[in-house]
This record gives sequence, C-alpha cells and structure tokens, in this order.
Amino acid sequence: PACRQAIMESANNANKSVATLFNALKNAGVPIESFAMLGGAKALSDAIAQLANCVELGEPRELEYDPEMAAAAKAIANAAAALQSCAGNSTAIAASAKVFAENSPVLVSCAKRAAAKTDDDAERNRLQGSAKAVADAQKNLADIAAVAAANPKDQAAFSKLLEAGRKIAQLGNALTGDSGKTAAMTALRTKAKHAAAATTALVAASRNAAILIPEGSPDQTALFGAAQTAADAVNGILKPIQDALKNPDSADAMNKLLNAAKAMGPNAYKLVAVSKQVAPSVPVKSKK
Repeated sequence: PACRQAIMESANNANKSVATLFNALKNAGVPIESFAMLGGAKALSDAIAQLANCVELGEPRELEYDPEMAAAAKAIANAAAALQSCAGNSTAIAASAKVFAENSPVLVSCAKRAAAKTDDDAERNRLQGSAKAVADAQKNLADIAAVAAANPKDQAAFSKLLEAGRKIAQLGNALTGDSGKTAAMTALRTKAKHAAAATTALVAASRNAAILIPEGSPDQTALFGAAQTAADAVNGILKPIQDALKNPDSADAMNKLLNAAKAMGPNAYKLVAVSKQVAPSVPVKSKK
C-alpha cells in the first residue's frame, strides 16, 4: 500500500510538473518533438500509476494465507451447498445451521485479528466491515434456521434460509480473497496492455526528440539510454500479457504478469523523469 501511494503521488507530481513545463516550452516556441515527448510522459505516468494500483490488487493478500479463516470459509461454503438438500428435514436443517454457528464466529475473529495487524486504513476498514457483516448475517441465519427447523414444510422459510446461507458463504469467500479476484486480474491485464502501449509511444517520441539534441551530449545519451531501457521493459512484459490473455485461469501466468508489471514500472517511469528533465534541451529547428 505504501509503495502504491508513493507511485501514485509521484505520478500526480509528474503530471503537474509536466503540464507546467509544457506551457513554458510552448511559450518559448520549442518544437513539436518536445511536446510529443511531454504528452507521452504524462500519458505514461498515468498508465504506470494505474498499473501499480492493479498490481497491488492482484497480489495475494496475507489474509489469504490464514489457514484458520480458510478452513472456516470452506466449511461454511460446504454447509451452504448442503442446505440445498435439506428441504423438509428438520434434523438436516439443524445440522447445517450448527456448522454456520460454529464457523461464522471464526471468520469474525480472524477478520478482526487481520484488521488489527494491517497498516493500510482501507484494508482495515474492509476487514472490520466484513467482520460485522458476517456477525449480522449469522444472527439472521440463526433466527431463520430456528423457524425453518420448527416448520420444515414452510417453503418460504426454507428459501430465506438458503439465501442467508449463501450470504455468509459469499462473505467468507470475500474475506479469503476469492471474491473480486477475477475482476482484479482482468484489470491487471488491461492496464498492463495500456502501460505497454503508453511506454512504446513515449519511447518513439523520446527518440525523435533525442535526434534534435546535440550529438553525444549528456542529455541525448540519457534520453536514448532511458528510451532503450523502457523499450526492453516493454519487450519483457509482452509475452506475459499474451500468456495471461490466453490462459486467464492460470495462476502461473498471472504471477508472471504481476512480476513483469512490477519490473516494468520503475524502468518506464525513469523515462518519464528523463523526458521531463531534458525537454528544455530540445533545440528549436531552424526555418529554411
């Protein structure tokens, strides 16, 4: 979370400074190559910030590795599934309700424990909210189960019980990180493609601008070097993107994309910084 915040702040600061520099260069009559480079720098800083956010969302949370929580969530999911065949059977309804009663407090306890450990405010609020939601849902299920067990032929009560069970199972899945994971992975693939495209565009714009800078100068060398490093970073993420698109359910493919995205970020962002730094050095073309 701290890393993501730092990148987001850096991107925002870069965008502000790029805009200021853009206006100053425009007023000074600097050539179009410099504008293209600065426009590309802003687009890339936006893309990298968005990618950094997706990388964090796509990474496993330490909560996913809590075996006690995982076991409780699994038991609840199984109980919710088993409820489907309990219609009209008071004993079976009571047995399933007991599984919820035993495991829901475990989810609550684990969520509160995880909330106390995290330094991320958003994650703490999520966990605390989830703990309360599970506790409330369990109370609701217990009340409905009592009615359904006492009146096993009451279809309305049994339908409410099934819905209550599904609700707790969904909350358990969300706590263990399963819920929303597909959406996070889809966002990661999309933002990785956007970041790669933005990097490629800035590489091209930077190289065009570098040609105008005095041959062999430190600014030209720095810009060409940063452009090449960023281009290599794009090459390093293209295959992981393709593999993740071909195998969206492959954990290995997604982990490789995560690692490639994390490796690409700093190299791509370095080009943003160098582009901003050397933009004033791009000379005005002489008119013939």
